[in-house]
Amino acid sequence: MFGDCSRTLQVALIVSYDYLSTLDREVRLVRGRKLTWAKAIFLLNRYWAVVFFLLNFVLMVVHMGDKQSCLKLTYAWEVGKVIGPLVSVAFSGTRIYAISYQNATITSVVVLLGMGPVIADIIVGIILKGLKPL
Repeated sequence: MFGDCSRTLQVALIVSYDYLSTLDREVRLVRGRKLTWAKAIFLLNRYWAVVFFLLNFVLMVVHMGDKQSCLKLTYAWEVGKVIGPLVSVAFSGTRIYAISYQNATITSVVVLLGMGPVIADIIVGIILKGLKPL
């Protein structure tokens, strides 16, 4: 158990370093400007990992050992495993749309190919693991 916590802390420190080392550029280039879909997807892509980590960390620390809380943690993990890649696919689609001179065909192909892992996570997480609504 302590090994898992140690690895979680190590990952948190690396991610924190990455976010803090690029925060000045983010503030200068992104914040304070008009909110667009591209900006919203960028911010979701950048901060989803932090939100997902904090959600799971809080659930893990506050409710250790409780069966119902463990189930909630499992659901949060499965939902996060789907939302994270969805945000990444949307971010990739936005980038491809921009660099392909707004070519909807190329963008659609990239987004559809990117949905493969999302669909696989849904199948594995919900259907094969037999997760039922709370």
